[in-house]
Amino acid sequence: MSRVEPTRIAVDLSQMAMGIAEELRSTDMARSTTFRIEKNITVMGDPILLRIVMQNLLGNAWKYTGKQTEAEIRFGAMKQDHEQVLFVQDNGAGFEKENAGRIFAAFQRLHTDKEFEGPASASPR
Repeated sequence: MSRVEPTRIAVDLSQMAMGIAEELRSTDMARSTTFRIEKNITVMGDPILLRIVMQNLLGNAWKYTGKQTEAEIRFGAMKQDHEQVLFVQDNGAGFEKENAGRIFAAFQRLHTDKEFEGPASASPR
């Protein structure tokens, strides 16, 4: 991906998140998960790269809420210091604040394979 020049167009992340949520739901139809996706969140960026980010973030939220009887995953936006900040929030396993710096480090994992199955992603919880 780093060899391709990214494009910069308007991307409806809300619509993208809804599609990813449906893809995740289709992997386990018996699972009780509520997705709360704020509407009309649009950003300028490369749709391919943004999809990768959204799949990682929502996929991690899906994975780490797997032990909840009533899982909830949110995607939304808020104002912080006069800027729009986007977030993915869930009621899953979480992490200790002292590990926050490791979250986006490549090939880091905060939970063991025994706790949560599946491959470690580049942006683990």
